[in-house]
Amino acid sequence: PPRLVRDTKIFALVLDRLAILTGEARYRDAAELVLRACAPGNAAHGLFAASLLLALDLHVDPPLHVVVVGPRGDPAVEDVDVVVIGLGPGGEALTSRLAGAGLAVVGVDARLVGGECPFYACVPTKAMVRAADLILVMERAHLTAVQTLGADPSRTHVLSEWPPPGEPALVVSDPYGASIEAYEECWRRIERHLERVVPQIREASRSRSA
Repeated sequence: PPRLVRDTKIFALVLDRLAILTGEARYRDAAELVLRACAPGNAAHGLFAASLLLALDLHVDPPLHVVVVGPRGDPAVEDVDVVVIGLGPGGEALTSRLAGAGLAVVGVDARLVGGECPFYACVPTKAMVRAADLILVMERAHLTAVQTLGADPSRTHVLSEWPPPGEPALVVSDPYGASIEAYEECWRRIERHLERVVPQIREASRSRSA
C-alpha cells in the first residue's frame, strides 16, 4: 500500500544516512535489502514511487558528506575555519597555505591526495625522463616538450634519427586526435622499429655509462 511505500522510503533514507555518518557497511546493506524488496511494485504507487526513487538515488549515488569526528567540546573538532573539498594539486596547495596561515582546515578527497601527479602522472614522468639514457620521440615538435620535463638534450632524439642497419628511417606522425585504430597502427610501427634497433640502443646506453 502507499503508506508502506512512503514509510519504507524514509526507512531506507535513514539507513543510508546512518551508513554515511558511521561508515558502517551493515546500514547500507540493510538499506539495499529494503529498496530491493519494494522496488518491483513502484509503478503501481504513483506519486509515492517518486519518493522511493529519491531514496534509491541517494543509495546508488550518495553525495559527498564531510563528517568531522571527535569529542564534544574539542576546538579541533568544533572550530573549523575552512573545509577544502577535493585535494588535487590545487586543493592540496590551498590546504597547505591556509593551514600555514594559522587556520583550522579540513581536507576531503575520495581518491588521491595531490591528484594524479604524485602517483602516475607528471612526477613519475619527470623522474623517468631525467633518468633515461635515451629518449626517442615521434616528431621534432616533441623534443622541446620532453626537454621541458628535464630531459638531457644530448640524449633526446627523433625516431627517424635511429634507422635500423641497412633500412630506411622511420617517419611516423603523432596520431593525437585520431581514431583508436590509428593509435594502434602507430604503436605497431614503432614496436617493429624498436625491435630492430634494440642493439643500437643498448650500445648507446653502454657507451654513455662508460
